[in-house]
Amino acid sequence: MNRSLLVFVALPLLAASVSAQPLSADAYLKQSQAIAIRVQRQLIACWQVPPGAEGQHIALDVGFFGNGQLDGLPSIAAESVKPASKDQALAESVLQAVADCEPFTGLEELGAGMMERFSVTVHFQS
Repeated sequence: MNRSLLVFVALPLLAASVSAQPLSADAYLKQSQAIAIRVQRQLIACWQVPPGAEGQHIALDVGFFGNGQLDGLPSIAAESVKPASKDQALAESVLQAVADCEPFTGLEELGAGMMERFSVTVHFQS
């Protein structure tokens, strides 16, 4: 079963510099992308595609802090609400993946501040 996961947005909402020197915009973007990829890899490792959900797509909004803790509950992205209502097992599987993976690890080593907030939209494709 082929599973893929795409992260489209990984933008810190609260800027909290963890180093004495501020990062350039390009370096900050690369750092944010690295953090998003780390979360993406952890989620894909935790995700179990439910039987019969092959070939489906669903997007999930997840907010978290640099220490790996969730900031609120993840939610089905607006673009996926209607399809998710038709496939409850798929929706529950992506929410369960977040619950199984939280707290995310290794974010601070990528430069995330402990209380720096990130928001990502993760697209799961089975």
